[in-house]
Formats: sequence, structure tokens, C-alpha cells
Amino acid sequence: MWRDLVGRSFRGAALSKTAPAVVQLALLVVVARSGDLRAVGLLAIASALAFGCASIAEAGFGTSFAVSRVAFGADRPPLRATRRVRLTAASLGSAAFLLAWAAGIGEREEALLIATPLPFLLALAYGYAGALNAAGRLAAEGRIAVAESVVILAVAIAAIEWTGPLEGALIALVVGRLAGTMARGLLVDRLRGDVSGSVDGWRIQRPYLAATVVIVAHGQADILVLGTVASPELVGTYAPLLRLAYASLLVAEAASWALFGAAGDRGDESAAPARRFGSSGQFFVAGVAFGVAFLVLYRPVFGLVLDQPAPPVAAAALLAAAIPIRFLSFSSTVRLVRGGWQLARIPVLLTALVILLGGSVLASKNGSLSGLALSRFASEVVIAAGYAVLAAKLAARRPPRPVVSAS
Repeated sequence: MWRDLVGRSFRGAALSKTAPAVVQLALLVVVARSGDLRAVGLLAIASALAFGCASIAEAGFGTSFAVSRVAFGADRPPLRATRRVRLTAASLGSAAFLLAWAAGIGEREEALLIATPLPFLLALAYGYAGALNAAGRLAAEGRIAVAESVVILAVAIAAIEWTGPLEGALIALVVGRLAGTMARGLLVDRLRGDVSGSVDGWRIQRPYLAATVVIVAHGQADILVLGTVASPELVGTYAPLLRLAYASLLVAEAASWALFGAAGDRGDESAAPARRFGSSGQFFVAGVAFGVAFLVLYRPVFGLVLDQPAPPVAAAALLAAAIPIRFLSFSSTVRLVRGGWQLARIPVLLTALVILLGGSVLASKNGSLSGLALSRFASEVVIAAGYAVLAAKLAARRPPRPVVSAS
């Protein structure tokens, strides 16, 4: 029975994590075929900015809801009791998107304003997905993600016929994400076991929010730096390369995310899920396989996506080397999150972020794709090493007591 639950959860998590990435890549192809490299770059900037704002605006509810026993001391996440907090945070996400646009990211291209509702919709959707994870309903989450992606592509193809490629893609993203968020909301509304009474959502979410902010900043830093100090054409070359390289990481992310929720609720909250999933060595071997595959396939795939000369092999090799390093990070993430060590990750992530930002600024000013890839690789090494040290400390002593909400 447990294996069936893990299988369903992993498949659902894999679909939930891979479907958005696939549709983003497909949109880049559609825009590239219908427009030019500048439009591709602006779409990459808009996507990075919208998804970055949304990931911060969900305030870590996707994780805390998934590990509701650790965060709230309850079997089911307190959806109703945290509604005001979630709506406020989601609204701030769209406000942050507007502020970033006004600051000059994306050259203040007016078409990017179409994506303003995206952070709000995505922030709510991420929280709903965490609630489905806690209930062992990731299979349903995966189906919604696939249907949402199909809607986005269909709307994009239709919209581009009567508007520009960039505008059509952004309209499709808003329409598809709206449909997906509503579907998740209707599904979680049927879940029972919500915590009654009041919950100090902001207090409980602080560790999750803090970690989320730094994780998102690290994930999007080089793209946003490019969008600020470099040309959209350079973004249009580097962003697809980075997406291709990091697509394989969705496998490890999906596995760890599935073990946050009901699939991991057996035995010890921190160590057992990691042991059941596999060792760091197994993670690393899987990462090496994906890294080699990327290095072999990136040239033909890149040419197929953009019909442009492929980036230099040095840049691709550095990103390929970063893949197994990132897999090692995920091998420690399950222990740290389920052990309640969210805040302990922040110094490591901040160090990696500083390295990535500094390197990206220098590389962007010189127009160096290899420099950008080197910055990304160095930051991933720092995260993997830091997480490994933290995981060893967690294994050596009893994890801190979970934060329980006041009802």
C-alpha cells in the first residue's frame, strides 16, 4: 500500500513539476517561430519575473501545507484559517511584478503588463498543490497541471493569430493558470480535516517564507540580471540553454516534493523518507547520467528550439556539471525540510546567491555565456556542500520540535 502511495505521489509530482517547464519551452518555440529573438528574450524575462514573484508570494505554503504535521501540528493544512494571509501575500506578488517592471526589467515593454495577474494566480495554486500533497492527492495535481498546460498551448496558438507572438503567449499563460488555479481550489475545498480556530499564519510561515525568498532569488538571479544589464538577445540565448540543462532537475525535485507529503508519512519525520528514497550516491549517479545526456543532446535540441547557433561547449559543459551537484542538494532537502530545519538553510543559500549575482553581473557586462554558466556552477557547489553539512548535523542529533499553531 505504501509503495502504491509513493508511486502515485511521485508520478503526480513529476507531472506537476515537468508540465510547466515543458509548456514554457514550447511557448519559447512558438514565439521564436512567429517572432524574433527579442520576443523570445522578453518572454523569458516575463516568465522568470512572474514565476519568481509568485514563488515568493506563496510564502512557503506549498511546503508548510505539504508537511502540515511539522508546520501546524495537524494532519490537514489549515486552508480556511490561513486564507487572509495567502490572499494578501498573493496580491503582493502581483504588486512586486509591477514594481519590477516599472524599475526597468524587460525594458518597460508594455506587453509584459499582461502577465500582472500571473503571480497572484500562481501563488494560490502553489498553496493548493501543497494541500493536495498533504492529502496524498498529487495524482490529481498532476492531471490538473497537464490539462492546464494543454489549455495554455491551445490558447497561445489561437491568440497569436490575432495579436503579436509575445502578447499571445502571455495571454495564454494568464488564461491557463487561471483555469488551473480554479480547478485546484475546487478540489481542495472538498478536503476535510481543516484546523478550526485561528492560526498565526505569518509567524508559522516565517521560516518557510525566508527560505523561499532566497531559493527563488537564486533560481532566477542570473536571468533577472541579464534582463537588467544585458540585451534581450543575450537572454534569449542563455535562458533556453539553462532551461534545457535544468529540466532534468525536475525529476529530483518531484521525488523530494512527493516525500514531503503523505507519501513520506511513515516512521521518522526526517530520516526515514530520505533512506527510503535513496542515498546521496544514488542521487549523484542519476545526476551524472542526466548531465551527460544534456551535454550530448544540447546542440541538436537548441537548434530545433531556436534555429540559432548553439552556445559554446564550455558553457554547456559547466551547466552539465552543475546537474549532478544539484541532485546532491535534493538528496539532503527531504531531511532538512521534514526535520524543521528551514531556517538553517538560509545562510548557505545566501552565500550561493551572492556568488551567483556577482558572477552574473560580470559575465553579463562581458556578454559571456561561459561566465554565466560558471557562476551558476559555483553557486550549486556551495549549496550542495552546505546542505550536506547540515544534513549530517541533523542526523547526529534529534531535530528541533515542530512549530505548532495556536488555535
